[in-house]
Amino acid sequence: MANEASSRESKPYLAYSSDGRTPPSGPGGGDGGMMFRIERLEEDVKEIKGELKKVSSDLTDIKVKVAEISGKISGLPGWGGLLTIAGIIIAAVGIIVRFLPSAH
Repeated sequence: MANEASSRESKPYLAYSSDGRTPPSGPGGGDGGMMFRIERLEEDVKEIKGELKKVSSDLTDIKVKVAEISGKISGLPGWGGLLTIAGIIIAAVGIIVRFLPSAH
């Protein structure tokens, strides 16, 4: 598939058929390559639809992950909770230091 894409990029999009020959064009040359171009567009649309399905699936996964992270973040304490925890720790350290035997 990658080789096919690179060969498309190296040639003008509408100027060559899949076997590398120039499609018929001009007076008496048939449909001017119209059927070839339509088939090529249909193939490209199928590829685009497949890629869109992958992107859509990835987006759904990302939405789920963001919702999980949001839920975890909302469960964290706010500033009030953090200050309360810090105050308790400082008080506990103060009490421990107060009642430690002196080193003399």
